[in-house]
Amino acid sequence: MVFILLFVEICSADEQFLSADSVSLPNPVLSTYPLDYVNECPELTPAIDSYLVKLDSGTTISNPSVPQFKTTEDIQQLIAQKTPAGKSNLESIVSPVDRIIAIYTGRIRERYQTYLERSTRYVGLMKQILRNKGVPEDVAYLPLVESGFNPNACSKAKAVGQWQFIEETAKRYGLHIDFWRDERKDPVKATQAASDYLKDLYNQFGSWDLAMAAYNVGENRIQRLVSRDNLKGYLDVSQSANLPDETKKYVPGYLATLRIVANPEAYGFTDLTYEYPIDYDEVVITSPATLDAIAKAAGSTVHEIRDLNPELKQWCTPLNTNEYLLRIPKGTVNDFLAKLSNSNVKPSEIVRQYALRKNDTIKKISRYTGVSEEIIKAMNPGLSMKSGNAVMLPPKNAVVDASRLMALRNTINKIKQYAFHKTRKSDRHKKLYASKGRGLRHRHSV
Repeated sequence: MVFILLFVEICSADEQFLSADSVSLPNPVLSTYPLDYVNECPELTPAIDSYLVKLDSGTTISNPSVPQFKTTEDIQQLIAQKTPAGKSNLESIVSPVDRIIAIYTGRIRERYQTYLERSTRYVGLMKQILRNKGVPEDVAYLPLVESGFNPNACSKAKAVGQWQFIEETAKRYGLHIDFWRDERKDPVKATQAASDYLKDLYNQFGSWDLAMAAYNVGENRIQRLVSRDNLKGYLDVSQSANLPDETKKYVPGYLATLRIVANPEAYGFTDLTYEYPIDYDEVVITSPATLDAIAKAAGSTVHEIRDLNPELKQWCTPLNTNEYLLRIPKGTVNDFLAKLSNSNVKPSEIVRQYALRKNDTIKKISRYTGVSEEIIKAMNPGLSMKSGNAVMLPPKNAVVDASRLMALRNTINKIKQYAFHKTRKSDRHKKLYASKGRGLRHRHSV
């Protein structure tokens, strides 16, 4: 997955996440940072926990099993010890998170505050899904790092949604993506897919921190580092020169977020206005309906319907499914279907039809109707150009989301342009070669 928002000019990361219940915080979030390296040196763990307790000065932690150090002598001794990579233990473990926190609370404070305020709309829902899937519920805060909990987030690498799925991975985990919908934007379906993906990664690598790193950069890259370079555990992997800097910052960014959400006031976020948790009723509709008709039947607005159903891309519910599970505002389900069936929406307001004529082509239809070829093809997959067949078109004045189609067309055009220039370059080379008397026809006669 692609990490798009938060970490530019941040130091490399060497911290690891494992779900732990050893420390209780005001909010149910992770609060200890055990490492593979520390697991091999258990005598380091109390000092590290104590050091982190001191860093979180505004957090109340009660854990009799963790000794509280009155001086920093133990910390200094720990810093003097070196990891196999030559870094001091505490420097490699703690400093990346602290420096990321400094950026969260400094340079991008306003943006990060928006993410914190938006998080409460989705975190409760996501925690329940993660818990049911057997994934640590604190992973519900990963979308804050990925996308700021924005369902419509899209990266330069075309990763989409709160969990930043690329299309290939999304389809592999059952998310539907076509002209009508993009389930990567749906907070429920995308969280279910992310849970399955993270659980598979955990089963593959044996730890949640490596699973998260693989979620960011891809499991194949992490597997190569573990297998080819014989690296053991997240600490070794995070220090590898073959790991992208973005991924080195990924897990520490997540850990920094967990520390802030545990006690935002301690980090200066004292004026947060949290959004209300998402709440809705669900209803199954058996025929396509425009979002405008749905909003009127629910006594709502098109904006609210889109907000509850962010996967919907077009002016109406999908035409390529017999049933659609729709979310509507809480408390409006009782007479919704009756109102929707009495909305008197004309068929032409849902889809416009064009009757094929002899010698018609997609290009001709596009010129005649003013609808792009990409939209015609997307609305009519497998279209037979037999005379008399109906071609589906958007209704007049409909707002059509064709961003994915345009991106695909631009990619195809770039490939064609590249191939054209390569061909021209090859032709020029052949002419130059022949002009010097060394053409192919002379090669065997010399």
